[in-house]
Amino acid sequence: MVSRSKDVLANHIKERAVSALREYTVIVADDEQMISNGISRMISQECENTRVVATCYDGTEVIKTLEEEPVDLVITDICMPETDGLQIAEYIHKNKLPTKVIIVTAYRNFEYAQSALKYGVSRIISKPLDSDELYELICSHRDEKESREYVASQISETKKILNEHLFFCKQLGLYISGELNYSELKGFFEKTNRGFAEKPCALIKLSVPPQKSFSNEHNNWRNMCETDNEKSVAFCINDNISTATVLLFVMQTEIDIVTKQYIDEIKTLFKKAFGVEVKATYKLYENLMSIIVEGTRSVVMMYVDYLMSNNYGAIADLTHTFDTAYDYEWVRNFCYALVNYLNDCIELDVTYYLNRLKFIENKKDLLSFLSELTKNTSFDSDKRVVQVKYYISQHYAEGISLRSIADIFNISHTYLSKIFHDETGESFGNYIIKFRMKKAKEFLIRGKHSIEEVSELLGYNSVHYFLKVFKKETGMTPKQYITAVVQGERK
Repeated sequence: MVSRSKDVLANHIKERAVSALREYTVIVADDEQMISNGISRMISQECENTRVVATCYDGTEVIKTLEEEPVDLVITDICMPETDGLQIAEYIHKNKLPTKVIIVTAYRNFEYAQSALKYGVSRIISKPLDSDELYELICSHRDEKESREYVASQISETKKILNEHLFFCKQLGLYISGELNYSELKGFFEKTNRGFAEKPCALIKLSVPPQKSFSNEHNNWRNMCETDNEKSVAFCINDNISTATVLLFVMQTEIDIVTKQYIDEIKTLFKKAFGVEVKATYKLYENLMSIIVEGTRSVVMMYVDYLMSNNYGAIADLTHTFDTAYDYEWVRNFCYALVNYLNDCIELDVTYYLNRLKFIENKKDLLSFLSELTKNTSFDSDKRVVQVKYYISQHYAEGISLRSIADIFNISHTYLSKIFHDETGESFGNYIIKFRMKKAKEFLIRGKHSIEEVSELLGYNSVHYFLKVFKKETGMTPKQYITAVVQGERK
């Protein structure tokens, strides 16, 4: 019978798509009425969402039926009066019908097999028929067709949603140059139920020399760049006369390989069609949400950079942009991201600020909250210590020391040591160790890096030394820590 994996696929499709698709239609043809009637009865009784539209006893009847309506599958005997199975396959092939053909035969003939292959016959099966084999073939063809139609409908819907909802915020100078506000993002996920948003993706920047630029009215970027196949689906989400931004969803795991293949194909297409050299840069993401999160993170980092450099004019301009260009939900999410990022970098009374945010219900009060947070971060502590903490958060993997940072901030290392201890209650060296161990825990919990890789990411030259420091600080080895987190014994 049907394999377990096919059952899983079939159930998955039925749950999510079959109700929206038309029935899978079949013609059964055999001049032995007992066989043709038996096959038709088996399909009607056992193959869900499958309908026999005609039971024929001659190939001429099959072709007449195909002329009247589209059919998904023909199951035909190879030897019949007037028009045989190969002639049916030839008719389907020459007329480019999307109809699959399964040929049933009592003969094993090499010439038959060659002709069948030439006409695109999907399978030749021998008489006497194995009903389980035939059932599996029918289900396989049906599931393949349903899956293909479902993907096609979702690709079409996703293109429409992306074109309607993905907009650009060039004034913020983000790498992605685009943001979705919160309500639009929710709408995207609600409508895109196939899960494109969960697929790995790449954001690709394409450009041609200005003198080789295209006219928008011809829409060449979209015509050349948008594609869908078994490996990837590409949407041109922004274009002008010389540049385009492409969002490439990768349907397999080899995102880097597929992205490079896509770019190579685009370059070849443009070279052949227009004699144009295309330049391309790209960045990979786990899913669409990670692009959106990075977009927010980019603004957060920009805000904090202004804060640490005392550039309050730039902060005022950015806040004005929030007021005029973003809705309440986006600004609220930005505030949450800012609090968490500042806490990660310089340590805040994060509980106080997060509790405050819970009860803010309008954008005006959110902007007041931002102003208060900015003022408290700037003036409630020695700003130099805040700046040093932030510098450590950005350079913890480098060979930083008290003297090197004192030189960067143009103060003596003894004075830095004193004010740092007065502000934090611990020595500069201990602070760096604790910060690195905090990052180590984050890396370990994510599970994307080996212990050796985590050691390197933290700037340790020796894995053995990293393990020693980690155990001293946590009382556990990294593996014990991961196990404890999984078992819920430690946050």
